[in-house]
Amino acid sequence: MEEQKTLKSRIENFFYYYKWHTIFTLLAIFLIVTTIIQVRSRIDYDTTITFLGSFGQEEATMKQFQNNMEQVLTDANEDGEVHVLPYFLLVSGDVMSAEQDSASAVRLQGMILTRETTVMILDQGAMTALAEGGALEDLTPFYEEYGLELTDHPYGIPISEDNPVFSMFFMSGKQYYITRLAKGTEMDARQTADYENAEKVLRMVIEGQM
Repeated sequence: MEEQKTLKSRIENFFYYYKWHTIFTLLAIFLIVTTIIQVRSRIDYDTTITFLGSFGQEEATMKQFQNNMEQVLTDANEDGEVHVLPYFLLVSGDVMSAEQDSASAVRLQGMILTRETTVMILDQGAMTALAEGGALEDLTPFYEEYGLELTDHPYGIPISEDNPVFSMFFMSGKQYYITRLAKGTEMDARQTADYENAEKVLRMVIEGQM
């Protein structure tokens, strides 16, 4: 009985002096474990296809699009699996949504600087702005290879409404273009594979509307 009282008093004494130390230690362990789980479960996408504008999409159609892309694109990061991310940045052009539109534009610029995305679906205004900044590849060779009529906007291929690659998405009545990020001067093996994936998507779009 005396031993139980002694043990109890020791525990009470420990928590009296070290209560906050113990709480902070347990919290730190919890955060570390949570971070490790999140990192391990996070998908490392091989290719990100970014949509900038106003698009209608549902979970089922996004999954269908992902499955279609993952069947034809390659494993850029060499992890044994192919993962493609359709990434939507909303730009409505509405005065009330100016702040959100600006945030989407800034996010895209960040993705371009880090080569987080190589394929972009843009309207004419966004395409022109990025092309003038040197961010987009000149697609004239593709126009010539496929015998397409060269437009005043050679940095993108116009996407028809019935194009099978993107037919599951509603594109808000605007004319959108598929574009590819300009080739970097020093790209590693992964970035090169991603860049080649972007070309596959580009060719799929062109061939799907010929």
